[in-house]
Amino acid sequence: MIDALKLLLGFFAVYKVWGLVLILIVLITILSFKWIYASLDRWQQDGKDNFLIRHLFNRDTIKPKKKKLEKKDNTESSMHFENHLFFSKVKFLESSTIPLIPIADPGRKELFKDLLFYKVGSLRDQMSSFISIHKDTIDEMEEHEFGSKMLESFGNSLCDFERRCKFAQKDPIPVVVYDVFNKWHKQMIDFTQEYISHTVVSSFFTSNSDKLNAILELYSIIANKVVTDGYIAFNELNGELDNLYYKGLIIAPKDVPKKPIIKYDLGNISTDKDK
Repeated sequence: MIDALKLLLGFFAVYKVWGLVLILIVLITILSFKWIYASLDRWQQDGKDNFLIRHLFNRDTIKPKKKKLEKKDNTESSMHFENHLFFSKVKFLESSTIPLIPIADPGRKELFKDLLFYKVGSLRDQMSSFISIHKDTIDEMEEHEFGSKMLESFGNSLCDFERRCKFAQKDPIPVVVYDVFNKWHKQMIDFTQEYISHTVVSSFFTSNSDKLNAILELYSIIANKVVTDGYIAFNELNGELDNLYYKGLIIAPKDVPKKPIIKYDLGNISTDKDK
């Protein structure tokens, strides 16, 4: 320290004013370094880190203080899932859209109403069960575990739908109706399974909760597609359901518009409708 002072005084004696300027520059530089290192220490204590300054001054030993991740309120997440649009969509279909399906024959209408009720009800009940069981662990699951349970839930909805249709205590859905509906709905089933498989491994989503929300959005689309596919299946069935009893009702033959019979009378064309 004494040698450093002697050196500074020697600069002052030789260079006079310039020596004083040099001394001031050295002092300012020392104080600046002390301020910078003190700031770095404060940032470290506050859990912050400045990558540029740390590497400029080779402070490789300084590491940002890790903050403990706060556990999400899973109860709030569960309530959010249960209020998802999908459940509102199913409720609307069951209360308005399906009961008002435009089918004239009462027996045929009851049959297809039950088919659609069973399908959307199976989707809703299995998803509600999944959320209820796993509401506290959704974001703690590993990727493969979440995907496996999600596919299992969707598979359970398919089995539940078949059970409701074929093994109802009274008036089961005729097998031909079940098969024709599944023929038209199979493409949506395959797409859903593929979508779930891709969603659970996607890096676009930051949590399993986000992935579940995306899957619920797809379920809302499926619910609408159920009604569309059911109506297509109804139109495909012609004489297969004629005179069938369902819930005490006889399903009448579908009304097939008859072509007018053309008659020729002395060169004048007339039809039965003209009479």
